[in-house]
Amino acid sequence: MFSQKKLRLIAIIGTVLLCLALGNMLFVSIAELRLDTNALFNIYTGNVFLRRCFIIILCIWGLVDLITGFKKGQTGRGIRVLRVVVLVLAIAATIRLLSSIYLFIRIRDITLWLLILVETVLTIGLSISLNTLKLEQLPKKRYKLYYKADIWGGAYPAIPRWHRLVHCLVDAMVFSYAAQLIWTDINLFVVLANGDFTPHNPLLEAQTKLVFVFILYGLCEGYLRQTPGKAILGNRVYIDEKAQAVLYTFLFRTLARFTPLEGISIIDKDKRMWHDTWSKTMVLPMDLTENKPDYINDSHPDILDAPL
Repeated sequence: MFSQKKLRLIAIIGTVLLCLALGNMLFVSIAELRLDTNALFNIYTGNVFLRRCFIIILCIWGLVDLITGFKKGQTGRGIRVLRVVVLVLAIAATIRLLSSIYLFIRIRDITLWLLILVETVLTIGLSISLNTLKLEQLPKKRYKLYYKADIWGGAYPAIPRWHRLVHCLVDAMVFSYAAQLIWTDINLFVVLANGDFTPHNPLLEAQTKLVFVFILYGLCEGYLRQTPGKAILGNRVYIDEKAQAVLYTFLFRTLARFTPLEGISIIDKDKRMWHDTWSKTMVLPMDLTENKPDYINDSHPDILDAPL
């Protein structure tokens, strides 16, 4: 329907609008920090401010890659990172839109609902345009090979352990920001619909945010095979050919990630964590695997025994 240049132009305009919207919210956070003297509120607002700054930086990185891609083939990670971040924001916007229906039913005020609808449509449109862009293969690097994989024979280029830590930190920042955005809006809708403030329930807030983070993890890895942290470092999730249905696999992988003490599995000698092993998945460098099949076994020696 659209040429690649038109899609790139649409993505550039959408990303600029997204950066402006996030920047406006950034100024709101600064104003809140200046006006409120409550220490706990300042810590909370400052945390949101830092996460918002980080997401803006990721969006600018992707915007630069989109602009430079007009003259040369796109081989950077910026667009890939932007693609995942925008998907997270699109999912968050969709959940906010669905929750705002309650507000519309209660007070019959269509103005706020239409604003959220426009925001959701624009974010989803940006996500579709980014995912429709055809990207060139990332330049290949050299990786150390590891052996004795429990589900794949041969050697495979496992990612280093410090990548796992970066994945966790980046994903926590982006997903927690999106979950906080959803929670804040839901609270606002309830207040506007009922006309009074309800007492703050920290346990309910934590449980609700955890559910949203679970949804974001599952959809990002199930659809793009990546989370923001994996996209930044150029990694991607692959599944065993003998695994169950893809949806089940990634739901189970996401659920296993929240297992108590799961973090200690980072010391595994095969460089795979419990949520990798139990769900029969593996995180591999994207520059070797991006344009290969999603399933990996002994029939794909070009991935397992890649010439490095």
